[in-house]
Amino acid sequence: MQYAGDKSSKISIATNVTSDIYILKNAAGDPNNFVYDFMIKNVLGNVTFDANDLQMTSSDGYSIAMYVNGVDENANELFYSSVELFFSEGASTAGLVGSVLAAIVTLSL
Repeated sequence: MQYAGDKSSKISIATNVTSDIYILKNAAGDPNNFVYDFMIKNVLGNVTFDANDLQMTSSDGYSIAMYVNGVDENANELFYSSVELFFSEGASTAGLVGSVLAAIVTLSL
């Protein structure tokens, strides 16, 4: 996911399998396990990122990549992998002004 805007934003991710998240402070970048500004490993369940808290609100935007572990290599089995991504942009003291559902992705392997 890439966000090229400069407004405050939040991203909520829900996954049912252990995943790694890589965040880069550049919308044109390609975050991965070698190139990132923030890395969160072994995420399971729900997590929310606030661009203001991570100091990512700038004219450069940011990009996020995930590695979703969809295979049990020892048992040679595929997991049912589900990832949901919710994106909201802009906020005020009364709460979120604009809220956009960016993507819901379900992987059935």
